[in-house]
Amino acid sequence: MSNINKTSDDIRKKLSIQDYNTPCKPLDVKDTDVAKTVDNKATLESVTLTLSPITCSVNSSWNTYEIKGIGNQGDVILRFFQTTVPTASKIYNVVSLQDLDTGNDVYIETKPIFQGTATSASSGGKLYLTVFGNQVKAEYCNIEFLSTAGSLFGSGRIICN
Repeated sequence: MSNINKTSDDIRKKLSIQDYNTPCKPLDVKDTDVAKTVDNKATLESVTLTLSPITCSVNSSWNTYEIKGIGNQGDVILRFFQTTVPTASKIYNVVSLQDLDTGNDVYIETKPIFQGTATSASSGGKLYLTVFGNQVKAEYCNIEFLSTAGSLFGSGRIICN
């Protein structure tokens, strides 16, 4: 059995070459072996949102591609300024809704139940999108969000299959 686990780990390491080397670790992930424990989670200040289900679709009202996670502590929506499923790994600029105007931009909206809607600020940051087969993984770290309570900071890793 240990040979099977070793082979599985070797394959995972080889496949991770396809991943962006995210310069930050969402939710303080320090080791790739624990990465799955933070899949489909996001934080906003001290609150962790566990997201399930995750939906990925084109929103014809907004003319955007969206990854949306629903959670018992709140929801997260990633809006990309494109109407197709991403087919290649890419680094996006996190922007405010008013600044969402190129295929290099993403807008993040977080709706925690403890607070009103928090939206990504124009000062933003980066979102790292990795595409492997049918899987789309989005990671962002220490992004500034604006809310009625002022500036809040959040991170997340959301995977859509």
